[in-house]
Amino acid sequence: MKRDKFGRVLLDDFEVLNYNIMGRKEKVWLCKNDKKYLFKTGSSFYEIYAEIIAAELAHQCGFDTAEYEPAFYNGKNGVVTPSFLRYGDIIISGERYLSNAKNIAFENN
Repeated sequence: MKRDKFGRVLLDDFEVLNYNIMGRKEKVWLCKNDKKYLFKTGSSFYEIYAEIIAAELAHQCGFDTAEYEPAFYNGKNGVVTPSFLRYGDIIISGERYLSNAKNIAFENN
């Protein structure tokens, strides 16, 4: 993949598959050479790098996580990850997951 002088993956020549409005961040599914990628924006550079660092920390702790890299698409900074979905899988946003976990904890206490 092409990178700019800052090390960001350049995604403008990727094919747009669809826009994802789930969650609070703008997301778009892209494709290049029959591989799918998810691009997510952040409200700041701090949020973008927090995503990368959190994924790396989770990986270091033995969790299966998405692999994020800094990226640039359509004039916006963000992160990109290769699709980790298998046929029939769905993505549940962290916000939705935590909301449901809170409800489950409340019901069981």
